[in-house]
Amino acid sequence: MIVDLDTTIVSASVRSGKIRVVFKDEREVSMPVRWFPRLVAATPAQRRNVRIVDEGKALRWPDVDEDVDVNAFLARDAIMVSPLRSLLISDDGSLGGKETRA
Repeated sequence: MIVDLDTTIVSASVRSGKIRVVFKDEREVSMPVRWFPRLVAATPAQRRNVRIVDEGKALRWPDVDEDVDVNAFLARDAIMVSPLRSLLISDDGSLGGKETRA
């Protein structure tokens, strides 16, 4: 049986420290707000002001200038960067350098 997965976001919300999206194919996925330093620093009202953009392929928080692509919710492996640290990524896209205090 072949399942047709539609990764278009049809709804999004931010509650209890989680960003939750529902896709057109009815899957629900959530990610921690703490993965996004701008959202961590935002007020609850600013976090709730999320918009679905790019024909359902991204989320936008206009009050804090934050965008999250649908692929962030679909990735099998995630890189978490705490608000107190930064991760260096080489020009070729590979992980390089060392973790440093911000």
